Amino acid sequence: PYNFTGEDGAPTGFAIDLLHLVWQKTGTPVQPVSILPWARGYYLLTQKPNVVLFSTARTEARNPLFKWACPIGYAEIVLMGLASRPLTLTRLEDAQRYTIGAVRSDVGEQLLLNAGFDEQKIMTANRLSQALRMLTSGRVELISSNKSPCWISSRPSSWIPPSSRCAGC
Repeated sequence: PYNFTGEDGAPTGFAIDLLHLVWQKTGTPVQPVSILPWARGYYLLTQKPNVVLFSTARTEARNPLFKWACPIGYAEIVLMGLASRPLTLTRLEDAQRYTIGAVRSDVGEQLLLNAGFDEQKIMTANRLSQALRMLTSGRVELISSNKSPCWISSRPSSWIPPSSRCAGC
């Protein structure tokens, strides 16, 4: 994952490492970094000066909302479900009949809403770990999220790889 809270409680991940390298190269003193739920981080960005939100998936809808520094990776937004509950999806619209979990205001939720999904069928969580718990407890049938953190945050043997035709929400 690009950024997450490590076992020691400290921010860690590729984006954190990259940020520290930028600070080192530019002679910038180390700044405090907090890992927050996406919706809270976005709110603080819009309300307080000198706030940076990273890493952020770049979409058409988000382009005019931010000052973009540089790409640091690629996010593949997918729909994922449990192997024990196989679902057949041949196109994105097939997923509209299912209840889907997503991180609140994250790109996974936003892309579903932009594609015309009923917001009543999307159950939101503050963090990916909570969305994964909703999936494993049966509260939702799919989750919409970045593929890499989903795979890393779960045991891959218990997941169905997404159909390539449905992977991009």
